[in-house]
Amino acid sequence: MLSSKLNKLTSRRFAVMLGAVIFLFTLTVVQYAQMHSILPDQSHQSEFVAQQERGRTITEFNETGDDGSDIRIRYNDGDHSLEIKAKGKLEFSDDDADVKSVARDGYLMIEERRGSMSRRLEVSPNAAAQPQRSYYVRGQERAFDQEARAWLAEILPDVIRNTAIGARARVQRIFRQRGAGGVLDEISLIKSDGAKHIYFRELLAIGNPDTTTLRRAARQAAREISSDGEKANLLIESADLYLGNEAVAPDFFQTIGSISSDGEHRRVLSAILKKSPNDENIIRTLKSARKISSDGEKASLLIMHSDLFLNHPSSLSSLFVAINSISSD
Repeated sequence: MLSSKLNKLTSRRFAVMLGAVIFLFTLTVVQYAQMHSILPDQSHQSEFVAQQERGRTITEFNETGDDGSDIRIRYNDGDHSLEIKAKGKLEFSDDDADVKSVARDGYLMIEERRGSMSRRLEVSPNAAAQPQRSYYVRGQERAFDQEARAWLAEILPDVIRNTAIGARARVQRIFRQRGAGGVLDEISLIKSDGAKHIYFRELLAIGNPDTTTLRRAARQAAREISSDGEKANLLIESADLYLGNEAVAPDFFQTIGSISSDGEHRRVLSAILKKSPNDENIIRTLKSARKISSDGEKASLLIMHSDLFLNHPSSLSSLFVAINSISSD
């Protein structure tokens, strides 16, 4: 009985001491943040807008909803330009050479200019809800003949990939035909970080991805998505799949470590901690936090989730190491 009481008393004293340490640490960091006017990095917006890709300028991109799209995009590469507008749900043929279906409120316009040559295709549903095509060369309407079909078959795959138009249906089709590996191979052909993000998201939403798929997706995203904002969004969206699978959790945190932006790095780690992860993933999160260069971002993360750390004693040594990595005086 006495031993039990002593143990309880010791535990209470330890909790009080630990609470005092956390309080003093919090107070110190808050004072530091106030003195140095540290503000979190908010650079996680989509980088479709004004994105430079090997000399090609994407001047505008808007994408909304999972069941349909509202897209406007313009590419300009010297004497070659491409403009795409799309609305509603669109599906394409298995070879990506033509439009298979357009929703009743749907629409697709593709216009390409090369020097003095211009071609434009407009696709909308007819009265029977079938795709109706209007084709123009140098502004003059022409029959949608073999020449027009050949032009569309050449240009459409790149348009589909890099705008993510109809991504959900296309990912599901490729998955049925070639499995998860086929979808990941297709993602490697995509130039746009935003479109890569959408394709990864749609792949991971299919059923319960196996360990091989999860591991390859994490490693591929680390290599191929250069936008920290797009990468961070993907990691936050897929966190539950990885945190619940000990075999791939290390790959997930390794991908987090590939984020250069301190603000995006903090944003992902904060999203993980809000999910009340297990002890091992809390420790991984704290180890990852040590790699954040900005003292303000690091302090913000540790302060925000101090109660969680306090309730997981096994993480305290990692917490103190993270605190000690704050280099500011």
